[in-house]
Amino acid sequence: MKKWIVLSLVCIILLATAGCATVTVSCGIDEQSAAYIAYDVVADVSTLGKTEKDGISSSLNELAVHLESKGFTVEKTGFFDAGDSVELACVIRRDADSYMEAFDALEQLLTDENITPFVYVNMASAEEAYDQAFVLEVQTDVAAMMQAGGLDRLPPYFRENVDRALSESTADIVLTLPATEIAEGDGAFVEGSNIYIQSTALDLHGITTAKLATRVSVEDGQATDIPTEETVKGLEGQLAQTKTHMYIVAAVLIASAAVAVVSGITIAKKKRVAAKREKRDFPEDKGL
Repeated sequence: MKKWIVLSLVCIILLATAGCATVTVSCGIDEQSAAYIAYDVVADVSTLGKTEKDGISSSLNELAVHLESKGFTVEKTGFFDAGDSVELACVIRRDADSYMEAFDALEQLLTDENITPFVYVNMASAEEAYDQAFVLEVQTDVAAMMQAGGLDRLPPYFRENVDRALSESTADIVLTLPATEIAEGDGAFVEGSNIYIQSTALDLHGITTAKLATRVSVEDGQATDIPTEETVKGLEGQLAQTKTHMYIVAAVLIASAAVAVVSGITIAKKKRVAAKREKRDFPEDKGL
C-alpha cells in the first residue's frame, strides 16, 4: 500500500475521531456492471468549535484534491446539518460490458497499491455457458495502517483521544456482487436487482476479513432470474429448434441436389439421343 493512500485513509480515520462517526468502505460490482471502490464518512462535529471545524474543512479540501488526482470522484465533502455534521464521500469506478469483465476490473482496482484500502485481497471466478461464480475476500488492518501513518509516535494523550473516538464510531466493509444464489454470505439482495450486498463490521482497532461468494445465472453476460434447470431446458429447446431447422435446410438441399442430378441425367440422356439421331441422319459414305 503506497504512502499516499495510507495517509489518505489515516485522514479518513482522523475525521472519524472528530466525533461519533460512521465509516463505510465499499467495493464490488454494481447494478450497471461497473467495478468500484467507495468511501463514505459521516462524523458528528457538533461539540467542536470554529477553529477545529476550519481545520477539518481545510484537511477535507486537501484530501479531496489527492483523491481526485488518483482517479476518485469526490461526490460529497463538507458540512451539513447546520454545521453539526461533516461528510466525505468518494468513489472510483470502472465501467464494463459484462460481469466477468467487471470482476477483472475490480481485481485491478483492489490490487492497485495506489487505490486499495486493503492489506489482503483474494479473488476467484469461474464461467460456464449459462453460469458464473465469484469469490471476493478482502482484509483490513487499521492498527497497521495507523502505525504506517505514524500515529503510534504521537503523544499518549492524543493517542488516547483517537482510541476513544474510534471506540465511539462504527465502520463497515460492504461487498456487492451479482448473484442468483449465495454460496457464502449473510447479506441481502438489492430490491429489484440481481446484486447482493454483504456488510461486515470493520474493527477500527485491528484486523477485519470480509468475504462473499455468489453464483449467477446469465444470458448475454447479464444476470437472469431464470433458474439453472430452466436455463438448461431453454437451451435444449433452442438446440431442438436448431436441429429441426438444420433438418429442414438439409432436406431442401438434398431435394435440390436430387432435382439437379435428375435434371442433369435427363439433359445428358437427351443429348445422347440427339447425338444418335444426328449420326443416323448422315448419309453413309460410300466413296467416289
